[in-house]
Amino acid sequence: MNTYYLRCIESDIPQLIALGHALGALQTQDEVVTATDGGYWDVLGALPDFTDSETLRKDAEGNTYWHANLRTPVDLRERAEALALANPEIAGALSQISRFFVVDAEGKAVSPAYPSRVFL
Repeated sequence: MNTYYLRCIESDIPQLIALGHALGALQTQDEVVTATDGGYWDVLGALPDFTDSETLRKDAEGNTYWHANLRTPVDLRERAEALALANPEIAGALSQISRFFVVDAEGKAVSPAYPSRVFL
């Protein structure tokens, strides 16, 4: 299983979920989003700032971050690369997905230093 810690600004939630659908990691039924293939989708929503529990985490422009965790058998990077090769017209869009993930210096998804909630 692969574990991903996702975040986006609230206005990008539909795009993040659509990406999960396109990569085969998420599905929606009766307006409920779940993980595919025995995975687990854990929505945390907006979280308080580390230094001030009264303030929500925001980006530099003041947009509130929305958080979710995903455990899935789907390797999202591998799947995105395969989709980009097979569909060159969407390669640019797929190259933007790294903005939704906590990543290391090489662009690989990693756990945040202090995750708000983890899978056991």
